[in-house]
Amino acid sequence: MASAFLVNDAVVLLFTPVIIMICRVSGLLSRYIDANLLLEDMGGIGAIHGLSLVMTQIVSNVPFIIVMLPFMKAADSELLWLSLASASTLAGNATIIGAIANLIVIESADRFGVKIGFFEFLKPGIVVTLMSSVISFGVLYIYLLLG
Repeated sequence: MASAFLVNDAVVLLFTPVIIMICRVSGLLSRYIDANLLLEDMGGIGAIHGLSLVMTQIVSNVPFIIVMLPFMKAADSELLWLSLASASTLAGNATIIGAIANLIVIESADRFGVKIGFFEFLKPGIVVTLMSSVISFGVLYIYLLLG
C-alpha cells in the first residue's frame, strides 16, 4: 500500500510543472476567469473560494496558486490575495490529493499500519473544508465591509 502512495506522490510532483505549463500556454483558466470576476467585492471573494475548492482537487493547491499568479497580479488586491491564501489552503483539506501534505500524512500513517482510503478521508475532509470555507468567506467579507 505504501508503494502506491509513493507512486502517487511522484506522479503529482512529476506532472505539476506540466499541468502549470498547459494551463498557462493554453489559457485554460483565462477562459473562465473574466477580468470582472476578480474584483474586490463579495463576488471576487466567492469566485476565488469556488475556484480553489474545485481546482485544488484537480491539481493540488500549490500548482493552483502558481496558475493563479497572473490573475492575482492583475487584480492587485490585498483582499483577494488573502482570499486566495485562505481558500486554497482550506480547500486542500477536502481530498487526499488536495495538498501534497495530505499524501505525505497518508503515506506515513500507512507505514504504521494505519490505512486511510480516499473516501474515508473525503467524508470528514469535505465537511471540514466546506465549514472552514464558509467561515473564511465570512471573515473576509467582514474585512471587506470594515475596509
